Amino acid sequence: MIETYFTAPRVLDRMRSGPMAPYLDELAAELQSHSYSRKSVRRQLRNADAFGRWLIKTGVRLAEITHSTLDSYVGKMHRTPCATRPRGWRPHNARGLPRLLVLLRARGIIAPPAPPAPLAPDSADGVLAAFDRYLEHDRGVVKSGRINYLGHARSLLKAVFGDEAPDWKRIGPQHVAEFVLKRAAGLALTCRKEPGRSLAAFLRYLVGQGLVQAGLNYAIPRIRQSKHAALPRSLSVEDLNRVLATSCDKTLPGLRDRAMLVLLARLGLRAGEVLRLSLDDIDWRNGSLLVQAGKTRRERVLPLLPEVGDALVAYLKKGRPSSSHRTIFLNQCAPHNPLTAAKTLTDLAKRALRSAGIDAHRPGAYVFRHTVATHMVRGGASFKDVADVLGHRTLAVTGIYAKLDLVALAQVALPWPGGAQ
Repeated sequence: MIETYFTAPRVLDRMRSGPMAPYLDELAAELQSHSYSRKSVRRQLRNADAFGRWLIKTGVRLAEITHSTLDSYVGKMHRTPCATRPRGWRPHNARGLPRLLVLLRARGIIAPPAPPAPLAPDSADGVLAAFDRYLEHDRGVVKSGRINYLGHARSLLKAVFGDEAPDWKRIGPQHVAEFVLKRAAGLALTCRKEPGRSLAAFLRYLVGQGLVQAGLNYAIPRIRQSKHAALPRSLSVEDLNRVLATSCDKTLPGLRDRAMLVLLARLGLRAGEVLRLSLDDIDWRNGSLLVQAGKTRRERVLPLLPEVGDALVAYLKKGRPSSSHRTIFLNQCAPHNPLTAAKTLTDLAKRALRSAGIDAHRPGAYVFRHTVATHMVRGGASFKDVADVLGHRTLAVTGIYAKLDLVALAQVALPWPGGAQ
């Protein structure tokens, strides 16, 4: 199999004589089955051969390989800096080595990894892990929400106990109040209630487990925040059309990005809802799209607008890689797994707005969601219609768009004291 990727006799002789030689053909076949490019397969085969020769130099047998061994090998390599990865990108000379270890483990050459040590139920990590399971299974909180809850909870424990083992009875009202006020002070006006909401859920959970005194959540101070203090971020019809007109890249990644952008801009979907869409959610015959339950745990059916349908068809026919996954939007690089990070949509929205020359306040995927709602309100749609399209849990959430109905507001506005100014 490796002869498909290498032809030089010197290279083939070297790879056939190394300690990884018995497994290179199987590794190449697996990479090929996952649609890796020829260049990527060649690189990963070279990396596997180089890793095997390093094992000989260091005197490590194949059966003794662990993840620590791999870390020692990769640790001295240069990593490309990356803002979202603390350790940077994995070096090119180490690409594919975790897959090699999976193959060796499946063949019984190396032992399976030792299971992680069980967490003590009353330790910080143990309680946070249990709280995460509670949020997921009992409260139905999506992954992004759980990350936010756990971030605030972990920071509170760090502020109270530092690196020491937690003594749960030590958490007092003063700790909670000081932490929330300090945490909220560094956030935008529209986000200052998030630490209090997250800690309220965490403290109620701790009370239920008998770890802290009842009523501790009442120590969370009320953060002053005017309801609906800011106007929704939105684009004009002309700006929205310009954004969609400039995102007509005909490359394969461009077809995927345009389809996701049209879903944001025309149907007002959340980023997570776009990423969770499945091929089974599209009803081509009836022209509808099923949006699965997510943040509000409610599903809804939206009309499949012609522009949306055309963008999806173009991507599915010409841009989507062949895959057994039913999720619509896949990574363009092998092994073509489903996209899962909401940041992908945020970055896409920022690029689209920047390409169209639009300087939007706090650009992101939600700009398009607010734009859909704004255009509906100004077009005469009721708040119930807006809530149904956007999937709001209550009409109170939709109330922010009441400020955009200028005609109705003019009818209830009081005259300025002392006459017109």
